[in-house]
Amino acid sequence: MIFVEVLLPVPISGTFTYSVPEALADSIRIGYRVIVPFGRKKFYTGIIASQTPVAPQGYEVKDIALILDEWAVVKHPQLKLWNWMADYYLCTPGEVMRAAMPAGLKIESETFVSADPDYEEKPDERFSQREMAVMNYILGCEKKQPLDLIGKKTGFANIGPIINSLLEKGAVQISENLVERYRSRKETYVRLTVDKGDSDGLHKAFDSVRSGSMQEKALLALIEISAFMRQDSELQEVTRTELMERSGVTTTVIAAMAKKGIVDIYKKEISRFSYSGLVTGELPVLSEAQASALDSIHKSWFEKDITLLRGVTSSGKTEIYTHLIDYVLRQGRQALYLVPEIALTTQLTRRLQRVFGDKVV
Repeated sequence: MIFVEVLLPVPISGTFTYSVPEALADSIRIGYRVIVPFGRKKFYTGIIASQTPVAPQGYEVKDIALILDEWAVVKHPQLKLWNWMADYYLCTPGEVMRAAMPAGLKIESETFVSADPDYEEKPDERFSQREMAVMNYILGCEKKQPLDLIGKKTGFANIGPIINSLLEKGAVQISENLVERYRSRKETYVRLTVDKGDSDGLHKAFDSVRSGSMQEKALLALIEISAFMRQDSELQEVTRTELMERSGVTTTVIAAMAKKGIVDIYKKEISRFSYSGLVTGELPVLSEAQASALDSIHKSWFEKDITLLRGVTSSGKTEIYTHLIDYVLRQGRQALYLVPEIALTTQLTRRLQRVFGDKVV
């Protein structure tokens, strides 16, 4: 049995020991966010601070209910810093955690559950009787429901494993500040189930859509967009939206093709900073004044750690920063570009992406 110390924020604000169910043992890591029971009725979200095989003495240890992450959102050096800050500033680690966590990952006290609007039931996926009862209750509510209230209304004392199973199937979503403030952007894709170069498989696919002209139209469009028949080109991913626009079919047609086994429909998380424009890799040409300023900055770094570059708006500072970023990257280091005004973010990001491509994050 594995036991973990979970750091909980205000209003609880402390570190508490929980046991890890055997089914979750391989999925648990320090820095993961987890949902844990606290008291008789409440569930809270916290961060795993440490783990040990030794059971605490003197009280009954409760199980972790859910794991929210597939990778650590907080690393060991950050946890170490939080503990130092709590000691130095005479506050609790939970108060430091609340102040330190980014807004998009902010952890609130109560956990709410709602149906995932993007959920699509898979042919080989079935709900258990308990899962169906919980889903029926959630779907019958206009608003998201507290985790403990769902257990009370459905009559299931241990609601955590049921919600965890529904979460893995994508039928529900945990709704806290982290969901309300940040929601990952996902795109639906369509791909052929036939391997590239498999002519027999392709003939069978066409045979199965002869009765439906719209399906045949979609299949032809998918073959063209994905470069399936081009020997000198790699297979391209095709979004469902792109396929629908090119072929003029609906989601129903594509779903019918998936049911026949001709295509797979899958989703991918898309970066909000993804850049589809031209990456030139060319640094901006500097004027005489800009080149002189850049040279002065490089010279100042021999004696000073910090250099102030002073210039009015639109005087060309960004071009100088771009050259400095390139200089740092070529040394195998990283650059953090702080933007003073949120409205400038998109514009500056695009300018940097034209030079550095997907190195910009």
